[in-house]
Amino acid sequence: AKFENIRVYQWIKVAEPFHAKAEGQWTGVNSIHFKMENFADVDVILEDDLPPVPFIEEADLGDSIGKVSEKDIYGTFMFHGPAYRGIRSIIKLGENGIKGKIASASGRGSLLDNAGQLFGLWLQNRFAKENISFPVKVNSIEFFGDWMNQEGEFDCTCILRKSDDSFFTGDIIL
Repeated sequence: AKFENIRVYQWIKVAEPFHAKAEGQWTGVNSIHFKMENFADVDVILEDDLPPVPFIEEADLGDSIGKVSEKDIYGTFMFHGPAYRGIRSIIKLGENGIKGKIASASGRGSLLDNAGQLFGLWLQNRFAKENISFPVKVNSIEFFGDWMNQEGEFDCTCILRKSDDSFFTGDIIL
């Protein structure tokens, strides 16, 4: 499966079970548009076979801009509770992005959340403004293996692609 045009409109509180109506509409032979009213929508492309894993060149993260200790990740920078604490280490904090090790925690969706946390951690360390980063749109998510297998640690690289006064756009590769 491939997910495209993902948009989030409102923060979903997941500390307790969350229930909302999701509606789907076929938009093609193998594509469905899902909408969860007031919260999010996504296009899902169904595929019979997984695409081959593409060759991904090592990203140029630029010169180092410092270090973040494992203790400071959640002690100083991040607000996430134990069920969503999955950033294990920082490999490089660079001018153009960050590379680290992440893992699923006990919270549902925590691996994806931790990939976003890593990008947010980099934004906090790279830019002087006192802002909170919150993902509002994902262009696409593509799987090259069993997306249900989220065991173990993953290398995660986040690269800034463009920015303006309000938005930062990047690629996140696991």
